[in-house]
Amino acid sequence: MNWGMSMYRSNIVKTEEMEESRWFLENMLKFLRAQDKLSQVKAEVTCLKQGWGELQDGCSCDGKPLVLAGRPFVSGLGTHACSEIVVRVPVKAKRLTGWCGINQSPLAEAHPNPGVFSVEVGGKTVWRSGEQRVSDPPARVDIKLAGCREFTLRVQAGNIDYVHAVWADMQVELTNGWVARIGN
Repeated sequence: MNWGMSMYRSNIVKTEEMEESRWFLENMLKFLRAQDKLSQVKAEVTCLKQGWGELQDGCSCDGKPLVLAGRPFVSGLGTHACSEIVVRVPVKAKRLTGWCGINQSPLAEAHPNPGVFSVEVGGKTVWRSGEQRVSDPPARVDIKLAGCREFTLRVQAGNIDYVHAVWADMQVELTNGWVARIGN
């Protein structure tokens, strides 16, 4: 027997070895998917008031895609000024990140009324954007939440016509390492 041929034959994987490997990989993938789902939770969102329409999950308040200054977003909340949205998380919050602005649409561009976005914890404003118009780049939200379990997202406007506000790609880092998503 040729030494090279015997090496080749000894490296052939048997059917039972393949099945055992497949079983191991399938179970490892199930475990990893479960871990990923456990580490990501959805925040509880309650809209207390909104100037027009209803709070939308994953689209603007008029049902259109979420677009801030030409940049599309697949997740977020579509609301309307003046709005007040309470967000509750299951574990103490560490940090809030995301974007906000006025949803891009022909009507918003024809009526460029500004809105001001803010985040409140315990009745105190902890973050505030400048005036946001439809043509402005989205405002970056990146704030420490210091262990709260509830905070409020607000949008204020003098003239609420066509102020279709968006809180996009919002997520809360929790003290246990989980991430709570706000919106689809």
